[in-house]
Amino acid sequence: DFEGSKMLFLVVPAVNLVQGRMMVEQKQYLKLIGMSELFSNTAGSFPYALCQIYLNIHLSAAYNGISKLDKAVDFLKKALDMAMPDRLYMPFVENGEHIGALLWDSGLFDEYETDISEIRKLYEGYKKSVDAIRSEYFEAPIAKLTERESEVALLAVMGLTNREISRRLFVSENTIKA
Repeated sequence: DFEGSKMLFLVVPAVNLVQGRMMVEQKQYLKLIGMSELFSNTAGSFPYALCQIYLNIHLSAAYNGISKLDKAVDFLKKALDMAMPDRLYMPFVENGEHIGALLWDSGLFDEYETDISEIRKLYEGYKKSVDAIRSEYFEAPIAKLTERESEVALLAVMGLTNREISRRLFVSENTIKA
């Protein structure tokens, strides 16, 4: 509960940043575009430049997702203009899956050629790491239980002890433990 908290002004733009990223991931482009003014006002009133950079990147991805290339390029340019004086590469790296084609294939941003090369290099390493994490923890095949193991699991969920389960299924208690 942040109502009345003095921390609210720090939290809301960051929550909006995460919410914007989730909308991009879920391809809720029109919803993001619709909420962008609220997000922008919140990030701009404190001022919270990093959240504004991310919002412009997310809007670029959203407009790209609905095939409005001119607007996608405009928002990406705004993000680059804000981020590159301080060499803030990671917002672009983290969103490379959504904006990469605009950045390194379009040739629209000659003034940022060196920075875009660095972003692309960082993105390649980032993507390998994300892919490795996804394959190890999120895409690994889930072991399936046998019919008998499922029976045991169901009885355990019902709150029966190992002894009660072994008696009901006519097997040893050690078998149930295993």
